[in-house]
Amino acid sequence: MPMNFEQLVLNETPEAVVVTTPEGIVVYWNIGAENVFGYASSEILGRSLNDTIVPVDRKDEWRKSLQEAIETGFATYESVRQRKDGTLVYVDSTSKAIRGGDGRIEFVLSSKKDVTHLKVLRDAKVIEAKFSNLLESTPDAIVMVNQTGRIVLANGQAEKLFGYQHGELRGKTIEVLLPKRLHHAHLRHRSDYFSQPRAR
Repeated sequence: MPMNFEQLVLNETPEAVVVTTPEGIVVYWNIGAENVFGYASSEILGRSLNDTIVPVDRKDEWRKSLQEAIETGFATYESVRQRKDGTLVYVDSTSKAIRGGDGRIEFVLSSKKDVTHLKVLRDAKVIEAKFSNLLESTPDAIVMVNQTGRIVLANGQAEKLFGYQHGELRGKTIEVLLPKRLHHAHLRHRSDYFSQPRAR
């Protein structure tokens, strides 16, 4: 039986492949997109990307990148997107405008790669270079997270307090340090904090 290689590539690529109308309504959502964002294809087809995976504080950025793809034919950017469960991920996104036979733009094809782990490693290197010695010399347990709520640095006192080995917390969401019953509420709290940061 002949294999449809185009369909195989679209289904098996780990990257999210998404096709929308020029207005941002989803018309195609591959298995990679399901894995990256947590929405099944049946849950998101016909819905707007802006209403599903774009965090509130990134709406204008999303509109500008969509407009850039439509006006220039191509757009690439790194940004934060929201999964169905409320967690945030960093994505490296490339979008291309697809024209029909009449020359008008019919669709926007996007490839979105989850680069959250790489971003955590980059953030950790920067923070460790600046603060590692200072944070290890303090008697307090200190944990630092990035905008997606993933731990980029936990000093030795924090690791000891929570019972983790050195470096084991890096990349985990901060919610692993909270009782399970508080996870959902804390996701909302964390999201609100990053949209309006202030001392608490």
